[in-house]
Parts: sequence; structure tokens; C-alpha cells
Amino acid sequence: GDLGRGAAQSVLLFLAVIGVTLWQFRTSGERVSYGGS
Repeated sequence: GDLGRGAAQSVLLFLAVIGVTLWQFRTSGERVSYGGS
């Protein structure tokens, strides 16, 4: 029902956020040549 669909959407949103975070971490990790810290 609605509960299952809401849970599925929450999981998809959670995975999307993690995917973007990992992608940004990977791309930022490749440009350490002109970064600070």
C-alpha cells in the first residue's frame, strides 16, 4: 500500500543522496593538486 511505496521512495532518495555524496568525494579526491588542507 502507501506505506510500502513511501518506504521504497525513501530508500531510493537515500541511495541517490549517498551516490551523489560518493561521486563528489571521488571527484574532489582526484583534484588534490590545487586544493587546501
